[in-house]
Amino acid sequence: MTNWRILTTVGFLALAGIHPGTAQETKKPATPPEQAALTAALKIKDPAKRLEALAVFLGEYPDKFTSRARGSSVTTAVALYAKDKPALLAEFRKQLAATPKTIDQIDLHRTLATELTGKGLFLDEAIKAANRAVALDSLEVFGAALKATAKANKRPDPTGETIRARHQLYRVGLLEAQGQALLKAGKHRAAANSLKAALQLDSSNGAAALGLASIAEKRKRAKEALHYATIAMLGRATPEAKKKIEGLYAKAHGGSLDGLEQYLDESYAKLFPAPVHPAKYKPSPKRASFPERKVRTVLAEVHTGSGCPPCAAADLAFDSLMERYNRDELVVLMYHQHIPRPDPMTNAETRERWEFVAGNGAPTYLVDGKMSGGGGPRSDTKSITERIETLIAPALERESGAALQLDAAGDRVNVRVRVAVSELEAMPAGTKLQLRIALVERMVKYSGENGIRYHANVVRSLVSLPVKEAGAMVSTFNLEQVQAKLERHIRDFETKDEDHNPDGTFRFMAYVHTINPANLGVVVYLENEETKDVLQSRWAEVKAESNVRISSNVP
Repeated sequence: MTNWRILTTVGFLALAGIHPGTAQETKKPATPPEQAALTAALKIKDPAKRLEALAVFLGEYPDKFTSRARGSSVTTAVALYAKDKPALLAEFRKQLAATPKTIDQIDLHRTLATELTGKGLFLDEAIKAANRAVALDSLEVFGAALKATAKANKRPDPTGETIRARHQLYRVGLLEAQGQALLKAGKHRAAANSLKAALQLDSSNGAAALGLASIAEKRKRAKEALHYATIAMLGRATPEAKKKIEGLYAKAHGGSLDGLEQYLDESYAKLFPAPVHPAKYKPSPKRASFPERKVRTVLAEVHTGSGCPPCAAADLAFDSLMERYNRDELVVLMYHQHIPRPDPMTNAETRERWEFVAGNGAPTYLVDGKMSGGGGPRSDTKSITERIETLIAPALERESGAALQLDAAGDRVNVRVRVAVSELEAMPAGTKLQLRIALVERMVKYSGENGIRYHANVVRSLVSLPVKEAGAMVSTFNLEQVQAKLERHIRDFETKDEDHNPDGTFRFMAYVHTINPANLGVVVYLENEETKDVLQSRWAEVKAESNVRISSNVP
């Protein structure tokens, strides 16, 4: 699985380059020979043979994936020469000498520093490498690399603002690597300086905050340690951050974790407020002129992941758009996926939907069936919101292809959905229409690696009914069965998942499968199965049936 604390320049530019980035799914289509060769070399378990295979690859493909191959050579050398410092440094110098670009040299130094720090090896060399990476870095070097990537991908040059923003995040990684090396070597004062500098540039950097929490704890500064541990848990939750916050909170509260969730809720509101609050949408004269039966409700389907760093900006952008539009104007579905890391809000039906739309990276979003995507860190929320707005605005100006009437009501066990389809536009013979019915939780609370704590409109179940002509259809969700299916997916995933947990060792920080009956909504949409165009969609909050009271504890 991807280690998001180690980003090579190639990986970083793909993640956060000129256009908003995506975290990549692990399954890939057919690959070119050079990529297949590199993949084969990296799969070799014996480090000596892997290093030899990487050398062969670099000889055969001197201009393809060289940055990744040289970085992998350094990583492999650390494993191979764990007890042979001269041999390790010789291999590192060999790779460095063959790396002409400064940006790639920076990454090699950072890779060496991170690998040595993680294994607790030759910490003096780890510190030297980290210091060298920080010293070599500059806005000019990074900007040149970003522009070169834009040119190679036939994209416009990035703006000065984009270069500065991306470089800031890049430098955070270098400072973090420096701080971690110093911390591992016991140089706490110097480590604190580097980690604070990283956190100042990126207030959600969980790894830097976790390091600062450990330093404060060693210095017997309990309040400061708890503060940094809170940032770590909320900024980028990991098992280590969870263990740290629970230990420090319990120590400060007589051994009890009572009130921890409320404390984290309140801290999240203070530390990470919503970055964008757009103005309310005012329908255009064109939209206002449509007959009521032809007014379109736009559907946004968002494939995201709580373990997907670039999904943060997209998630927050759609939160802001749900403020801007009412549910008759825009409805949003959040399909969680195991990209690039496992996500406990993923389920079998969201994965099936991912396969159906042929997704390739997260975040991916479809607006009335038209695919787009791209994300970034929390700081990119405004630009991503504006980008998505350009997709939604024209969709609001189109008449719907059908009329839908939706009613959803339930109790603690069942949610009953009734949909009436009318005003169906003429379709070519043989057109396959599907009515999709999604059961969603309006808000789920879970802190994941991307720093998002509140997740709106999480798809919990999805059913499809074929539509051949106008008429009424009824479907029922049994909440006990849905919840059992969600839990089974999580447990099965922990046992084995070919793509994301092949060895069965991964464990979720928390199960997020319990459904609150008072926290439910239903989204229906009519879709052309072949073109994936959405003719119309509707949203309804699940109402309590007569004589039924459903208690609410929506977070």
